[in-house]
Amino acid sequence: MVPKTTLPPHILPDILEHLSPSPGPIIDGHGMTSDLTPTEVWERRIRQKTLYRLALVSREVSTFALDALWRQVDDFGNMLSLFPSYDRGEQMFLDCVSDVDWTRFQTYAVRVRGLHLADIDEFHSNVWAILSRLTSPDKPLLPKLERLTGLVISALTICYTFLLSPTIRELELKMRKSAAKGVVNMAMETVQSTLSTIHRLTINDETDFSYIHSGSNRDWNRPPVVQFWTMTQLHTLKVVQPLIALTAAQLEAIASFPNLWSLDLNLESMPEIDARPKSGFARLRCLSLSGPFGYIAQFVQATSIPVLESLTISSSFGCPPTTPPDADSGGLMESMFFALPASIERLYLEVISGNHRQSYLMNPSRFFGSFRGFIALRHLEIAFKTPLSLSDEVLYSLRDAWPELRRFKVTGCSTDTRHRPDEYRVVGPDRRPIWPQHRSSQLSIESDSPMLSTVAAFAHGHPRLKFFEVPALDLEALPDLDTVPILDHGLREFRVGELPANAPLFNYALILDLLFPRLDLSNAQRAVASSAGADISHVSLILLGLQAGRAGMHWERAKRLGEYDGNTVRVPRSVRISRTAGLHQARTIMGGRAGVRHGNFLRSVRSPNTSLFTANQLPAARDG
Repeated sequence: MVPKTTLPPHILPDILEHLSPSPGPIIDGHGMTSDLTPTEVWERRIRQKTLYRLALVSREVSTFALDALWRQVDDFGNMLSLFPSYDRGEQMFLDCVSDVDWTRFQTYAVRVRGLHLADIDEFHSNVWAILSRLTSPDKPLLPKLERLTGLVISALTICYTFLLSPTIRELELKMRKSAAKGVVNMAMETVQSTLSTIHRLTINDETDFSYIHSGSNRDWNRPPVVQFWTMTQLHTLKVVQPLIALTAAQLEAIASFPNLWSLDLNLESMPEIDARPKSGFARLRCLSLSGPFGYIAQFVQATSIPVLESLTISSSFGCPPTTPPDADSGGLMESMFFALPASIERLYLEVISGNHRQSYLMNPSRFFGSFRGFIALRHLEIAFKTPLSLSDEVLYSLRDAWPELRRFKVTGCSTDTRHRPDEYRVVGPDRRPIWPQHRSSQLSIESDSPMLSTVAAFAHGHPRLKFFEVPALDLEALPDLDTVPILDHGLREFRVGELPANAPLFNYALILDLLFPRLDLSNAQRAVASSAGADISHVSLILLGLQAGRAGMHWERAKRLGEYDGNTVRVPRSVRISRTAGLHQARTIMGGRAGVRHGNFLRSVRSPNTSLFTANQLPAARDG
């Protein structure tokens, strides 16, 4: 008989910690709360079911599995379902809570660290009456609660007092549009004691502030939900609603918070500041700003933040309803990035333009050049919602810009001329500008997309790169497979927003395999035919790849070329692509041969002096 093996006491909880679901509104890498995606919700349910099954395995495992399962509760109704007398359908108690049931409930309540209040107003009033009798201010319902999200400021807020445990350190407040001044006063008096001890605060006001721009003073006498600029104990502050009346005194007060680590603001105005604060934001490491770019630039230049690790900007140029004085957007952006510390490791930028004639946004080289000063950059993610795109020339100029880069992501959108400034609209409680969705997202045929040889040079100059994504690639300049050496880069994810029609997918895949042999392709295992069905050629392409892998001939040919050294002979755009009316011609320089494509046919001619890769990478046998 095999003796029973027991794990050390600290090992099992560590294992189950990896299965524990993350909070509903989570704290992400930027230090901000964010909603879960559908994929994350699905994964969350799988984790919860796994922990539930583990809790049934044995008493030895049950305690630790239940601790992990109940650490974060998505719905307050799940807690109430622990009472046998509670009816989930009616959302009310149908009988009294016995002492035995209350004792059993407490064994689960003590495990809860995070609670999200989903549709709490739908519960019957007897729920609050019964729970209030069972608890007291010194004995709250969840005695070890640390995170409370989804707390709506309403007339019923005074009924939730038993949820406001003194141990809460993270709080999310939501303000309904219908909340009146008196309701706010009552609710804030209820949560005042909790506000004095929290470290992480999120304020989400659903009130429509657009009337401010029309000159109306309707209901503007309503007080703010929280005077957050007075909460000096905060470590993280996120204010979702637009700040239309931020004063210089309030800004300087926030800058003086001694432990403020993460700040997220939606700016709709900026006060006039005569002099920059001599000291402030000493411990700030994560900054996220949204709103018209003019105000964002003023904020950055006015605060002189000494050290930053993460910067997130969601900005609009010339979009309604508010257009700040940012005519010289290029100068504003360059001066803003110059004012930021070089310590930034993560940069996330969303650029939205309501004016297609912004000269700065039409100059990719100048735009990307603004980021060269961040020599410690590890993550760079840029979303263009403008005609600006990442060109081959620009990507090549950045091939060794950030030695520590791990993640490079640039996404674009349609450059269809039907996009007009008046099509920009503001939706949602945060009123951030959203690009309108069109059926076609095809990139302009005039876009100078990067070539694979330029991508290889960029990866070679960033040896730690793990994630790479660009809007499009120029596959008509695909090199001859015989001229591609083995880069053997450690890249794990390679994504392209859109591939051109009639792209040679098989040769494209073979070259990628030589450049990035360690790509994570696990998602491809779940690929299925689209709703329109799939042609057998898709399956044949997979089979062809499997055959190529078994033969390995493309690797054998590449080994004869020696190691890739990062030098690339770039083909001028005028040589690579030429188009005439009604006839598509793509002239491709491929390792000692110049190919001219007419329709779907390729006719090769000699061109011994030009290559996508360096001359010393060409096999000597091909010189003849």
